[in-house]
Amino acid sequence: MKLVLGVQNVAYTDAEHRGVTTTGEVAEILEEEYDVMGVFMDIHGGEVMADVGKSMTAYLQSIFQGNPANARKGFALGGIEEQFKDYLSADEWQSHTGQVIKAARMGRSARFKEGFAKDKEGKPTTRPAFIDTGLYSASFRAWLEP
Repeated sequence: MKLVLGVQNVAYTDAEHRGVTTTGEVAEILEEEYDVMGVFMDIHGGEVMADVGKSMTAYLQSIFQGNPANARKGFALGGIEEQFKDYLSADEWQSHTGQVIKAARMGRSARFKEGFAKDKEGKPTTRPAFIDTGLYSASFRAWLEP
């Protein structure tokens, strides 16, 4: 079995509606340029493998109890998906690599009309790297393949 980290491919448009980009395209760019999921595995690989082990154990127990075997539905890997979302929210990539994503430090965000995240006083504030609209994080999936 092979653990696969990826995204559910969802289309979204940029703020000016100039064109459509997908979460799959964004994920490929982020992996090529920043190794976001690779760094996640560097930091949390032990926990991820423990989750996979627990999921496989539960799956096998279910089969031994007479439940039908279905490899695609047999493994509950939602814990890994939550870990990845927490990793992004906690800005662990920047902490671990020592690199700074300038747009995140400046608070740039397509979610806001003005293009910046702001604090309660209306001043631009920082945001975690790789969480702009939240779609990349929300579409993250982990699964096992034979």
